[in-house]
Amino acid sequence: MGPINNIWLAKRPPGFAFVTFKRTVHAYDAVKYLNGTKICNLEAKVEMCEVDFKEDLKRRTEENKKKLINQLHDVFSVMGPIKNIWLAKRPPGFAFVTFKKTVHAYDAVKYLNGTKICNLEAKVEMCEVDFKEDLKRRTEENRKKLINSNVQKTN
Repeated sequence: MGPINNIWLAKRPPGFAFVTFKRTVHAYDAVKYLNGTKICNLEAKVEMCEVDFKEDLKRRTEENKKKLINQLHDVFSVMGPIKNIWLAKRPPGFAFVTFKKTVHAYDAVKYLNGTKICNLEAKVEMCEVDFKEDLKRRTEENRKKLINSNVQKTN
C-alpha cells in the first residue's frame, strides 16, 4: 500500500479502524487489494472516507475546549466572579483562572486545591506573574531583537 500517517481504533462502536495514508493513491490501493480479505481473522470492509479529518478534529477539539471551560467555570465561580479562563495548549493539562478579586483566588486555592475537578486531582495555586507587565516586557525584548537582527520589513 504505502506509508501510513495515522491509525485510529474506534472504541464505540468497536471493530472499526481508520487508517490515513501519506498519499491518496495508497488509500485507493488499500481499497482495491484489502477489501474483502481477512484481517485479524475477520473479513475486512475497506472503503474510502470523504470526511476531512483535520477539520473534524479541529471542530471536536473546539467543542471539547468549550465544555471544559464551562466545567471549570462552574467549579471556580463558586469562589467568586471570574474574569477569564485560559487553557494552555503546551503543555496540555494546565488552565489559568483569573478572578475579578484576588480574595476569590485565595479562596480557590484554600478550598479547591487537591480536589477532583473534571475527574482529575487539581493542583490549585496562586500565580505570582503579572501577565500584563510580563507581556509588555517580552514585547519590548522582541522588538529590540528584531531591530538588532538583519530582518528587513517588507511592504
